[in-house]
Amino acid sequence: MHKFGYEVEKEKLYTVFQLATHEFLYTEPSGSLRSDAVTWAYAAETEEYHFTQQKLEELHYWDNQAFEIKEVKDD
Repeated sequence: MHKFGYEVEKEKLYTVFQLATHEFLYTEPSGSLRSDAVTWAYAAETEEYHFTQQKLEELHYWDNQAFEIKEVKDD
């Protein structure tokens, strides 16, 4: 992305798939975390299902074998 004539790198975003329940983690408008059984495509295109690596590390989801983390591709 370009802003004020400079190239600004967008922070990578990720989806979190819970292997045991086959559900994706998402954030409610209130800020609470929930999970729901939606498609990969829906989770990839819906902002509530996107998390930064920093947030996932804080929540102990990053590098946790119980979850599959996938980068959201920005097309």
